[in-house]
Amino acid sequence: MVDSLSPRDLQGRLEAGEDLLLLDIRSKEEYDICHIHPSLLIPIEELYHRYEELPRDKDIVVICHYGTKSEAAVFFLRRQGFRAYSLKGGINMWACTVEPDMAQY
Repeated sequence: MVDSLSPRDLQGRLEAGEDLLLLDIRSKEEYDICHIHPSLLIPIEELYHRYEELPRDKDIVVICHYGTKSEAAVFFLRRQGFRAYSLKGGINMWACTVEPDMAQY
């Protein structure tokens, strides 16, 4: 089990002005449909080669569609020494609980 944040927890941290990196690991096509602003897009298949681009001085919240792939990415990032968390339920749960007007797929 990896560390995760609920959409409401993430919303609270963002509203409090915490300096987080939102890392979206979905495809560009999925990201173009909807995403949390601001977020960095690095598709999961690229992450394993590009993780050194990520800052080590910020908490990283990893976002996928339903929260499953982000858990795998968090497991990997934590092994590399990053402070990473999965967005529980992914962008789908975010849209359902925080941004109901967000496009869904």
